[in-house]
Amino acid sequence: MRMRVCKRCGDMMSLQNDLCSECDYKMHEVFLQVKEYLSEHEGADAIQIATELSLDEADVLYLVDNHWLEREEQTPQGAARCMVCGRRADEGERMCKACKSSTQRSLEAAKRSLSAEAQARSKPAASNYSMNVRRRHDNQ
Repeated sequence: MRMRVCKRCGDMMSLQNDLCSECDYKMHEVFLQVKEYLSEHEGADAIQIATELSLDEADVLYLVDNHWLEREEQTPQGAARCMVCGRRADEGERMCKACKSSTQRSLEAAKRSLSAEAQARSKPAASNYSMNVRRRHDNQ
């Protein structure tokens, strides 16, 4: 039998689903709460939903990422939604300012790390290049 890891709790399971039966049941309950909330608060973002319903934001985002809910690309006012967190983003942007800043910081840190690794590899170690240099006529 094929074993899998539950995407929500990390437990091993032998089912073909992404979630174990306990997490599947919990996510179904979360889905029903969110669905009811959205019927009264259309266009709410993941943070607002999680806060208002006292849910884990990761659970709300799981519903979106796994197509239990659809992400609304544009609000009626024309403001775009962040593709990371679901908050409102500036027009023409795919991320809100907070996620964009966080992503830029992460990319800059990764760039610095890669640059440091590349410099460390390009510098020859002193022990690798210790040689005795003699003139040709000294050997005779």
